[in-house]
Amino acid sequence: MGPLETALRRFDQDDSTLLVEDDRRDGSRVKILKQVRISGLDGMPYDEVATVIDLTREGLYLTTRSQLNVGTELRLVFPDTGSECTCLAVRVEDLPNGRQGIGVRILGW
Repeated sequence: MGPLETALRRFDQDDSTLLVEDDRRDGSRVKILKQVRISGLDGMPYDEVATVIDLTREGLYLTTRSQLNVGTELRLVFPDTGSECTCLAVRVEDLPNGRQGIGVRILGW
């Protein structure tokens, strides 16, 4: 079992996590509401807790207060599991609540 499957199984066992299957993409997407710590790997001075909204084998979508750009490299740490990964921001959108929605591709665990 790979790191994603391990993380998903642990999320599923945690009572504070909402999991809903959603098949709108080619790959399997899992909707979750889970906090993750993000920090910059490319010299960006930020370190904050963001909210993961959904997750696939290749990436995830999260919301953050930081203003990030496409191409930003991030380090994500899942506090409940201790899992961490390196990601690349591939989509950025401003949300009505003042936060940003960030689509990231997982580069490695």
